[in-house]
Amino acid sequence: MENIALRTIGPVLPPYFPVSKVFVSPNGQYTEFESLSDEQLTETIRANALGIPMVQPLEIKKPDEPDFWLLPLEPLITIKGKNFIVKRNVIKKKHRGSIKEYWSQDDYSIDINGMLITPDSDDIYPEDDVRRLRELCEAQTALEIKSPLLNIFDVFRVVVEYFDFYSTKGANTQAYTLKCTSDDLYDLLIEPDISN
Repeated sequence: MENIALRTIGPVLPPYFPVSKVFVSPNGQYTEFESLSDEQLTETIRANALGIPMVQPLEIKKPDEPDFWLLPLEPLITIKGKNFIVKRNVIKKKHRGSIKEYWSQDDYSIDINGMLITPDSDDIYPEDDVRRLRELCEAQTALEIKSPLLNIFDVFRVVVEYFDFYSTKGANTQAYTLKCTSDDLYDLLIEPDISN
């Protein structure tokens, strides 16, 4: 695994390299790879369907499925946040603006734009991947998701609000857009106060 990781990364480290410390020994070898586990090395060399290393891979699954599905090509992800702010305007005050009494955070809005592809053929439509993604989009449950960007914002579950599969140039590709909303787990059970 270490040799594969070294071949994948190459002689120059990109700025987004996921290992926090990389030491180069006097003979030019990257010694930090020796201390990584097989799982960390696998994450380092994760590549898309075309064999290109991924910067922001996206994995997704339904809660009842055992394994995540790594999307074959790295999608573009946009995350948007919003705060709800209650404002009050005071009449005849000396200062401009409003008084902000209370605010709370809304769900994150997430756009996922990607492409499904049949990598070994120019004329075979990626029918199995399209069916699989459609099944995920139409699942009447929140989906579990793994993405370095989304996980920074503590987003581990999303709900698909709507989705588009639109025409794409090339017989072996299918473009898609997912409009999602973050979903957090809440404990809605209220324990009764038995102290009285």
